[in-house]
Amino acid sequence: MNLQVLPLSDLQSFAYQKCLIPQELFPKRTLPGALAKCKLSSGAEYICNIYPMTNQAPPYFCWLDDNLKVGAIKNTISSRLTSLEVLNNSLQPASRINLAFTINEKLFEIDNINREFLIDIAKKILQPYNFVNNSFIVLKELQEIGIAEIHVQSKDSNVFKFTDTTEVIVSNVRLQTSGEECQFSNLVAMEEPQEELQQLIENMSVYENLTWKMKPSLNALVIGPTGSGKTSICMNFVVENNSSCYIIRSGNILGQYPGETEAELRRIFQSVKLFIERFQPNDPVVILIEDLDLICPGIIKNSTDSGNSMRVSGQLISLLDDLRNSMKSSKVIVLATSSRPEAILSTLRRPGRFGIEINIPALNENHRQAIFASMVKNSFYGRNFALSDELLHTVAKQTQGFVAADLELLINSIGQELLRSDMTLEKFTEILGRSLKTMKPASFQGTDVKVFKTDETFNSIGGMEHLKKTLEISVLAGLKQKAAFDRFGLCLPKGILLYGPPGCAKTTVAKCLATEAKMTFIPTSAAEVYSPYVGNSEKYISKIFDTARKNSPCLVFLDEIDSLVGKRAADAKSDVQTRILSTLLTEMDGIGVKLFSSTPGGNSILVVAATNRPEMIDDALMRPGRFDRLIHVPAPDRDSRLEILQIHAQKMPFHGDVELEEIADATELYSGADMCNLCNEAAMYAFTQNIDVEDIKMEDFQRVLKCQKSSLTQTQIDWYKNFEGCHRR
Repeated sequence: MNLQVLPLSDLQSFAYQKCLIPQELFPKRTLPGALAKCKLSSGAEYICNIYPMTNQAPPYFCWLDDNLKVGAIKNTISSRLTSLEVLNNSLQPASRINLAFTINEKLFEIDNINREFLIDIAKKILQPYNFVNNSFIVLKELQEIGIAEIHVQSKDSNVFKFTDTTEVIVSNVRLQTSGEECQFSNLVAMEEPQEELQQLIENMSVYENLTWKMKPSLNALVIGPTGSGKTSICMNFVVENNSSCYIIRSGNILGQYPGETEAELRRIFQSVKLFIERFQPNDPVVILIEDLDLICPGIIKNSTDSGNSMRVSGQLISLLDDLRNSMKSSKVIVLATSSRPEAILSTLRRPGRFGIEINIPALNENHRQAIFASMVKNSFYGRNFALSDELLHTVAKQTQGFVAADLELLINSIGQELLRSDMTLEKFTEILGRSLKTMKPASFQGTDVKVFKTDETFNSIGGMEHLKKTLEISVLAGLKQKAAFDRFGLCLPKGILLYGPPGCAKTTVAKCLATEAKMTFIPTSAAEVYSPYVGNSEKYISKIFDTARKNSPCLVFLDEIDSLVGKRAADAKSDVQTRILSTLLTEMDGIGVKLFSSTPGGNSILVVAATNRPEMIDDALMRPGRFDRLIHVPAPDRDSRLEILQIHAQKMPFHGDVELEEIADATELYSGADMCNLCNEAAMYAFTQNIDVEDIKMEDFQRVLKCQKSSLTQTQIDWYKNFEGCHRR
């Protein structure tokens, strides 16, 4: 049997608990009107009296009344009737049943509403229906007065009915929450926050039994970046604990005139008290305040709206304090969410109000891989793409800084392109690779700190094999061979100082390192950090590291660090460089405590600095634990210069007579920048001699070499070698 299901209400306005089956498919030796369990393809089951229906031609369909359902599985639009189970058990009057009501606030419009009223309503409306244990009934008449659903339970395993002698007990009453039908299946990264929220339930169990004055807090502030799933985790907590939930959103309560917002807050808290007083729910009642920083912002000087904000904040503080001191407080949990906790009024973030703060951590590679796989499985209209572990791992590597909302946006963008093409695995992989290159997480646009994804690799640097090998062992090996590092008790370095003569590719090395390590790249320099206003420079440093934490694994690059933080002088206590240095030291030490761990899947931030004058850097930065590695980036030797020329030969039209070895021998003391400039000048000289020239000849290089000199001296190179010998690590 595979019949398309149509609603019975479209055919018969006053009929109930019926299922009309085509006569050709009606069960044999079954009387019309027999009670049966109708099973749908979605897994939902309905109790109906089945009747044959004549005058149908293929394709067949059925008419079904879906008012009375068995179990909590929800039906879907595309469900089809797959089988019928005729219930041969004799119909019996129920001696005792338990009813659990799901109501909405519309019911409160009736005066003196209570549990006895619900029992009277149930006895009047439910008597015509036939029930089995664990039934759910949804009726239009009940919804009109505010009863969304009734869960019917009985110890009797047979089919039963309500009678005047049936003992009816209200086992529970809960408030229907808008959006609770959503499935929150992508919370794999939130085990710890969910456990902290569940701790509030344990606090409730001991709350009423405590006789001393200080009682455990039942309020919590959930903190996390925008799109990280703060509301989802709270709603998941509500659904798992079968809680009633009142949601407070800034757009719904903030009024145009003074006093409107405060009145709406009072109304909501009063509704909570009336709900508990009248229905005595068994499960907790949750008040969820979304974006608390918008409702109760901190005090802003010279703000025209500060007076209104203070009134709203004062009203909420008063309501929270009154709730804590009332006898009903043991049933109420107040949750609030915010992506900017620093913008919340400080008096709200204390014990007794929102003393418990639950932080949603940044997603690591394992989390992103699991969430992406789950989203792909539940998207694309049921089409399940069998993605390989290697592809999922690549996606996790290339989505640094992504939160759950960013991954959902990535899936949606792929889905929109797939709708215009074939839904094949090859096409999906192609669109995915293209989207990963163009899409950036929301945290990139949410800050004035420059955040990039680099694409340069070590292949773009000529020579320097010893330097590349050093970085491979000290940094890349720890990321690629994490199990081996863990086995030896090693962890990644916190910082690397690249020093050497000007123009020797220190900045390029940092970019290549970020690419090879698959890290987000945040560059900065003294020109960006310094501000004419006192304190702004230190705030910018803190903002850089805060952005790095959100987009980890991340490489923070401090270019020309000697001009940013020099040596501290004894007579320069108020110098801005001293304050910036202090902030930088604090941030690096803080990162070491929180994020530089060797735990599997742990986040990591690497600070890389470059300088031409390493002797000007303060000793506090040069010690192990801050800049663990001091790496000399030397001037290119003969072999390195030859490799640089070979790299340029792949990009520029060199004539066949160009002797790269000869040019490499003639460029002693040339830096990498000098070599690049030499090639550019030779190309420019050839172009000026003949605008139609097709390649660069050896004579062009010889002409440029006669007038171009090296930017380095042997004294400089020797100085850096001596410094390396004194500070070798």
